[in-house]
Amino acid sequence: MLKKITLAGFIIFSISGCTIRNSFPVEYNKNKIENMSVVNLDTIGVAKWQDKRNLASFNDELAEKAVMRMGPAIIGITNNGVEFVRVADFVRDNFIKELTSLGVNAKALDVTPSNSDATLLKNIAQNNNVKMIISADLLNFDIACSGTWTLDCSKNVSFSLSMVDDLGLQLITREIFNSSLSNNEGMGVLHSTLLDQITNDVMREALKKAVIKTIEQLNNKS
Repeated sequence: MLKKITLAGFIIFSISGCTIRNSFPVEYNKNKIENMSVVNLDTIGVAKWQDKRNLASFNDELAEKAVMRMGPAIIGITNNGVEFVRVADFVRDNFIKELTSLGVNAKALDVTPSNSDATLLKNIAQNNNVKMIISADLLNFDIACSGTWTLDCSKNVSFSLSMVDDLGLQLITREIFNSSLSNNEGMGVLHSTLLDQITNDVMREALKKAVIKTIEQLNNKS
């Protein structure tokens, strides 16, 4: 099956009952966030994010790796040579990259805690020798298109983020960061185009808001 598939082809194959599972390469293009200075070099741990999207509730192996579904057809993301990466990991990894590019001493933690349990987050911070820990729930990473010859396509990314220090002080409490984009596309729009838009127009803006808030709270602790 060709990777360069259009949304029109996706719809046709879905209606016909043919199962399509395609994962498209997506590269996150970071833009420098201006006027952000990091004065606190304490280590921040960033836990794995829970996936709370509706798509993640499907009972199959690609539930947390799908960006689009239509019947049996599934579209996902290829990143760093890995097909169908877990969407919440894709968002978290780029969040960490944004932080470290600005000088934050951030590292990934291989735990997936609830971001509503401050005591648990405090204990994880202490056990991993980090001064603060961030946990988040991915709420949306969605593309929806409707129409006939001209498609109205909406893209939305949102997540709920918490930040707790190693003494249990809640610095950010389940704050929602989000961004969205709606535009018109031709019926032959490529899935790779839609995935690039949600990554580099929508997700990047949501991450920017979260990065700014994180650094502000980090610096307040210095």
